[in-house]
Amino acid sequence: MKAKDFLDQAWCDHDKKTDELIARLPTGVQLLESETDAESLVRLIFHTYCEHQPVPEKGISLLEGILHSPHAQSEKIQAMIKRLQTTLKYMTRFEEDISEYSISDRAHIFAQTSASLMARKEFKESIDYLNKAISAAISLEPKDNAFRILAMTTNNAATQLEETTNLDEKLHQHMIDCAHYARKFWEMAGTWIEVERAEYRLSSCYLKINKTNDALKHAQNCLAICQAQPPNHIELFFANEALARVYNEMNHEFEFSSHQNEMKAQFQLCSPSDQQWMHPYIEKLVR
Repeated sequence: MKAKDFLDQAWCDHDKKTDELIARLPTGVQLLESETDAESLVRLIFHTYCEHQPVPEKGISLLEGILHSPHAQSEKIQAMIKRLQTTLKYMTRFEEDISEYSISDRAHIFAQTSASLMARKEFKESIDYLNKAISAAISLEPKDNAFRILAMTTNNAATQLEETTNLDEKLHQHMIDCAHYARKFWEMAGTWIEVERAEYRLSSCYLKINKTNDALKHAQNCLAICQAQPPNHIELFFANEALARVYNEMNHEFEFSSHQNEMKAQFQLCSPSDQQWMHPYIEKLVR
């Protein structure tokens, strides 16, 4: 079997046939043919043990095996494996000494640990590690890659918490904090698209906790950023969708209808393949 075939099948099986996959994973190390294969297998092992296994530390030894593969000797792959091993150790409450890592790598490790614990719904621990990541990043230059990692981590945390029911007041506040951090970090590490999507997320998060005035402000920011750029019909569609949802909640019929109609106008300008996954958002707003 070729490495690519093994990896393609493994990614298909990782969530529904996890136990079978874990038994096969050591074979994958022997099949590696390139650095690309090695990176894909590393990510697969980390993801599988983080999100689909109750005992994540068992992934550490598998990653150790890849460290010695001739296809994983680049500085990039070696550093990635060691960071992920450290993350798995932190997830099992093992206090790893990370003094040898740069400040940027420490922020990366803490952020990755936070994201992994958030995916497992270990919220308190996730918050603790996110705070460590942000504290570590304070002294970094604005263009450091750690801020992109933090932007993704906080955005994903805000999204997950928004989609989670029965949150207490503390987790609602953490959701809002994460959405604001994502907006801040994307301003440093992303493009206008990431920034306006962060405004969209802020609007959605505030709407979840019924703070409609805040939700409206951020939805308006989202649309304003989109309108300042050359037309991007998908982004304009969702900016208007955010505003339609807020005005619907506020019972402002005229504004709701206006943005609903603009959603439909932008929808017609999108490709048929995009329209397939966008259409449910229109249906959700049908009264």
